[in-house]
Amino acid sequence: YERVLPPCPPGFVKVDTRREDRFEVSCQGRVVVSGNRIVRMEVKNVSSRGFLACLERPIRFGTCLNVNIAIADFEIADLRGYPVWKRDGNVYGFLLAHHSPNWRDFVDHLHRDRAREAPVVAA
Repeated sequence: YERVLPPCPPGFVKVDTRREDRFEVSCQGRVVVSGNRIVRMEVKNVSSRGFLACLERPIRFGTCLNVNIAIADFEIADLRGYPVWKRDGNVYGFLLAHHSPNWRDFVDHLHRDRAREAPVVAA
C-alpha cells in the first residue's frame, strides 16, 4: 500500500481492530489477588477470549488471576485470566487463560441471541 497511500504522520498511533464479537452485559464478579484478597467488579462486556470490567480498586499486572463471574441467577463461571490493560476509573481488560465450560456456553448463547435479533434484509 505504500505506493498508493501517503506515509502516516509523525505521532501516529496504531489502533488494533477487535478480532471477535463482544457483547454488552452487566454481571457481578470478583477477582482473587495475592493474599487471597477479593476485589469485586462489574463486568461490562465479554467475548470468548476476554472481558472488560470495572473493579472496586486497582490491581497489579503480570499475574494470572482467578476470576468468578455470575452469568445467571445461580450460575458462576470460573475463569483464569490476565489483566492486559487499564483505563481511568479502574476499568480493566482481561485476556482469558482458562475458562469453565459454562463460560463458553454463555458466550455461545449471546451469539445465538444476536443472530436471532439480526434484521432481515429483503432481496
